[in-house]
Amino acid sequence: MMNATPADGLASLIQNSERLLALRAKLPTAGLLQTPTPRDFTDFVAVAACFLIFNLLVIRFTAPAPDVLRRIDYAMRQFSMLCFTILARWGWMTLAVYYSPWAAIAAWPLAIFETWSVQFNADVYEGRAMKGVTWRHASKCLVVLVMEGFGVFAGFPLVVKLLGWRQMSSGAPTGAMLLHGAAGMTLAYDLGLDFAFYLFHRACHENRLLYRWIHKEHHTDTGKAFGPLVAFETYTITWSEASFIMVGYVLGLALAGIVAAVFGSDVTLFHLALLLSWGHLVELLGHSTMSWTINGNPLRLLHETLGIELKEVPDHTMHHIKPLSNYGKRTVVWDKLFGTYTAPPAALYDARCVSADGKPKAP
Repeated sequence: MMNATPADGLASLIQNSERLLALRAKLPTAGLLQTPTPRDFTDFVAVAACFLIFNLLVIRFTAPAPDVLRRIDYAMRQFSMLCFTILARWGWMTLAVYYSPWAAIAAWPLAIFETWSVQFNADVYEGRAMKGVTWRHASKCLVVLVMEGFGVFAGFPLVVKLLGWRQMSSGAPTGAMLLHGAAGMTLAYDLGLDFAFYLFHRACHENRLLYRWIHKEHHTDTGKAFGPLVAFETYTITWSEASFIMVGYVLGLALAGIVAAVFGSDVTLFHLALLLSWGHLVELLGHSTMSWTINGNPLRLLHETLGIELKEVPDHTMHHIKPLSNYGKRTVVWDKLFGTYTAPPAALYDARCVSADGKPKAP
């Protein structure tokens, strides 16, 4: 056999590339890759700046005077980290869908950073010792890799197909759509996801077998490593639990997509990145043991206006004290509708309301 020349190698590369392109043309996502433009990032930065300024103004005029600067500092750090995770998640999703599925591995280190940043900001705000990342906690973030991989490769395409929307693209929505539709999308997403989670969560507590097989680990393995509940323990869940939560994500995404359509936007990977990043933030805050639930965030503006927002720390800590109550993790709608809501006492707004072994305690 003759030795291959550089020209032969180039010809083979071109031939294989043509085959790959022909195969890719048959995929549902063919022709929909939209390379982000400077305008996309300009719109994102402009809208993010408007959201942050609005949030800071709300804090300025609603926070107790001695706590204004501390809350503004927290809001600025948390908001910047949220923007980073949205863009990073959008990036790996685009690479995974259009170039290589292996790019989805980036979901794991991103989840570790995301979880650490929420806990770090909470610790800075509360003035307590920083909690480092342990391998045990980092390994629990693997569930995020699986859940987001399912969302990108199965859940998202399924929603797009079932509801007859244009096939998913990677492009970012316009600044106008973000400005007008983001709050509605997050509300719809939270209601859908929370409804599915409420049903599952309640069933796990009211059925002894389900509790023992699926949910017990979360209640017995939290509040051990560092004392109070910590953000990393959000992902102390079984794979069965994670599987059902993914169903809730699909339902929430479907409702959010309807809102996007109302505002004239296609359903894109950017929406998925935005909603998943928002979803994780709310979940993580529930275990961060902060004495203040941030208010005035435009992504939660409708929740607060309607009076259905979940005070993550006191409301969810109340669930860890009284397990047969407060099953929701994103709103109080379903708990109040079905009579399972228990208002937390004022003392639970103190993040240090824990017993010696770190478990939440009744005041």
